Amino acid sequence: MPVISIIVVPSITTPAVPFTTTVSSVTAVPLTTSLPIENTGGTISNNPVGFFTNSGTLSNDGILNNDGSLSNSNTIHNNFGGTTFNDGTLSNTGNILNAGTISNNGTLNNYGTINNNPGGIINNFTTATINNNGTINNKCGATFINTGTFNGNPVNYESCATKGLH
Repeated sequence: MPVISIIVVPSITTPAVPFTTTVSSVTAVPLTTSLPIENTGGTISNNPVGFFTNSGTLSNDGILNNDGSLSNSNTIHNNFGGTTFNDGTLSNTGNILNAGTISNNGTLNNYGTINNNPGGIINNFTTATINNNGTINNKCGATFINTGTFNGNPVNYESCATKGLH
């Protein structure tokens, strides 16, 4: 029997009580939320048969593992220190604001906007695919690495302003 779980385990410095939400069924049961989700150092996992739809704000300072299907129609903040591992399908029609690390080993379908902010790293690995029908902005001080397949609109690379000597 497939198990779909979203597990949030706060870090030892977080006073919140860890909780686990698990849904078991023969077929996948989607989880949809428009409520704010704040991962302050724990782990959120969407298992291989999971369908997770975010229409609110998801703020990640810990680990976000997607092995299933993750759809974002609002905002994901992958903050400095946050890591998102995509080994499934991540579909974005909203905004992804990255100052941490996004490791894509699956498929990333972008129809919205992804801002890779200073200090942010996006790595599209050899077996991975990015389909970009939206906008990806790689800001000054950010790193975008592509050794996989990249289709669609090119990445916009922001140049770093240099100060002239006077």
